[in-house]
Amino acid sequence: MKKISLVILPLVLLIFSGCQSNGEKNSSSSENISQTNETSISESEDESEGIVFDVEDSEICEDIIDQVTKKESLEREKLDIHIFTNDDYTKRDKWLVEIITSDNKEVYFELTKDSPDIQKIDKDQYDKLFKEITSSNHTPEKPLYSEENNQ
Repeated sequence: MKKISLVILPLVLLIFSGCQSNGEKNSSSSENISQTNETSISESEDESEGIVFDVEDSEICEDIIDQVTKKESLEREKLDIHIFTNDDYTKRDKWLVEIITSDNKEVYFELTKDSPDIQKIDKDQYDKLFKEITSSNHTPEKPLYSEENNQ
């Protein structure tokens, strides 16, 4: 069974924005959403645990997955996909992708805002960039997006 972990669904953002009064942003609701290992959304009382995931992030993740599957001729349904970036929404200029194929081969990619095309990188580059990008994250090992299909 396909397991998808999302930090927050765009639909939830629309619901939260619809509940706001006087046009004020209810930042605590969207900032307190945290990722779980199941297909669910949970709220955290500690704002530092939340990862903002909005429509733009969703589009970027889908674009990354599309590029990887086309570039590597892979079937999405047979991959474990983990996408990492900075927890701080204002500092998201790089995304790292770890793909695990059905034969347990690991493939790594990087996407930057400066370039619309994803670049394949090796494990050493991935490890270096991973530390650089996630060093300030509350939980560096928690991806922005995770999809487990390879079981």
